[in-house]
Amino acid sequence: MRQRMVALAFALIMAASCFAPFLVSEDSDAISTEDYTISVPFHQVTNLIPRIVGNGESTTYSVYITNNSEHVLDVAFSGESNVTYLTWDPLEPITLMPAGDPKNGDFVKVTVTIHVDEVIPSLKGGMFFLTVSIADVEDSTFTISPVTFAIDVNSKLDTSGSYNKFFGVIPNTLQDPFSTPVIPFLVSILTVFLLGLFIGRILIPLFARYIDEDKKRYSGVLSLAAPIIAVLLYLGNALEIVSTDLNLIVDLEKMATAVFIMLLAMVGWKIYVLIVKTSLTRLGKVQDSPLDLSFLPIFTMLGKIVLWVGSISAILHVFGFDLTAILMSAGIITLGITLGAQNVLSQLFNGISLLLTRPFREGDYLMINNETYKVVRIRLMNTELTNTYNDRIISFPNNVLASQTIVNMSKNDRTFTMKILFQIPYGDDMDQVEKVVIDMANKSKYLVHDEKYGKPEVKLMEFKNTGLEMSLEATVVDFSYADNILSDMKKELYIALAEAGIQMPYEKLRVGRLDEDGPSPRDG
Repeated sequence: MRQRMVALAFALIMAASCFAPFLVSEDSDAISTEDYTISVPFHQVTNLIPRIVGNGESTTYSVYITNNSEHVLDVAFSGESNVTYLTWDPLEPITLMPAGDPKNGDFVKVTVTIHVDEVIPSLKGGMFFLTVSIADVEDSTFTISPVTFAIDVNSKLDTSGSYNKFFGVIPNTLQDPFSTPVIPFLVSILTVFLLGLFIGRILIPLFARYIDEDKKRYSGVLSLAAPIIAVLLYLGNALEIVSTDLNLIVDLEKMATAVFIMLLAMVGWKIYVLIVKTSLTRLGKVQDSPLDLSFLPIFTMLGKIVLWVGSISAILHVFGFDLTAILMSAGIITLGITLGAQNVLSQLFNGISLLLTRPFREGDYLMINNETYKVVRIRLMNTELTNTYNDRIISFPNNVLASQTIVNMSKNDRTFTMKILFQIPYGDDMDQVEKVVIDMANKSKYLVHDEKYGKPEVKLMEFKNTGLEMSLEATVVDFSYADNILSDMKKELYIALAEAGIQMPYEKLRVGRLDEDGPSPRDG
């Protein structure tokens, strides 16, 4: 018996020696709620005030955690709800440095985002429990602190207050067979349609008249789109009148919203083009204005990009797609397209550069590689030119055109220095020839008679086999008629020289016949 008592005492001593470190640790260094502080602004722990959130919406809480101890603390989060319609975005674990950390590592703010399901009626009593687990890194002790959030749902899908009521407000007191909710539904839809028709047929053309006098341009698309848009916007409320299933209401509202976005984009495009054209036309009439209708392609391109991207993004958001992942994928695809379409992009950006720098405008005359062209139209990808005979349209890619040396003959004014070459026989009086030619030029209606452009000049150019090659240099009134003026000036020059008895030399070829017995042509 004594041996048993000794053995039992020995066992108790050994057990005490084994658990003594843990017992001491728990009493002295174990983590406690005094080692940290958890606070949520405007949030009462004892008397919870529910936050009202709409269906399909989210709410956020800011949770502040401060380390008051001298140890490093690991913080982990978990969450659950007493209802199925509340979810949250999980939080990543964090580490808090000891109190007094110079880099403020002893303090952290986390944002708790709670989501409410889309297809639910108004409900109360929803609770979300956030569990904050804090562990001491040194001794592995930990503690758990719960934070409770109360959520009440104010759903837009409630049908109880709108059932069998006109416009969801006026009760249907009609007698059978008109007492069914179908009558208020049809009356409400028809009234909204007529209201939209009134807006499209009267108000919109009335407003558009102050921008452009031609109201017919707006009576088509806008008058048809306005009633459809009005019905689509009201469709969800109308379905509540007949107490339609919530899932069906949500699905129909999504499709109606998508159609509404597309119609709104179409109407917005018409209005955008109208405003841009009107503004650029008015600006083009202002003297020295940097903007005119030639900038329309740039504004058109920007408008299309904004409307397409905005409309597609909005529709995808309505159907719950993750736009972040889509944008990342679109960035990779765009990079691949950019690498594969460098030539096309070069044309595009050169077109934008031509429109912005304005080296020439529509109607200007250009000299490219000693050929004369007239600018017909400047596009984003190419520029259309016509030759001096106006018998064909030449399309230059903008990247090719931007690399050429271009002389704009119409940049400052439309005058042009013309050079007419002609010949006189050897031995003629050059002073007399010069006087005759200058007198003819001074009387010509095709030349500019202004000293700032210089006077007509006659110069000796070359000694040719047939005679002396001379040139008349004078300023023509309008470069756009250069070819016709050149032809008429040559006629006037020929007549003036002929009247003065000066004949233009030309090459002569002597032809003779070989006779059998007669002399040869070389014999004279």
